[in-house]
Amino acid sequence: MKITKSQLKQIIKEELDAVLAEKDLSADERRDLPDSDFALPGKGEGPEGKQAGSYPIPDEKHARSALSLVAQHGTPEEKAKVRAAVKRKFPGIQQDED
Repeated sequence: MKITKSQLKQIIKEELDAVLAEKDLSADERRDLPDSDFALPGKGEGPEGKQAGSYPIPDEKHARSALSLVAQHGTPEEKAKVRAAVKRKFPGIQQDED
């Protein structure tokens, strides 16, 4: 299948718009996320009895970031938990196994 230059421009524009729509979380936004949006939920010790947790996964961008970060810095147990949480929430994300 051949793609024209205008089709390619449209594809790139749509992808760029999608990436720009997914923004970084502010501290308040992160605190407001439910525990289900974290791969490793907190233990309730933070402000107002809630600790945000680790590896937020509210969208695919953050899920991919969580996989990357846990691969670099996580324990084997954390890696397994984060991978399982991402797989449950975003089954379409391809994951490499170490």
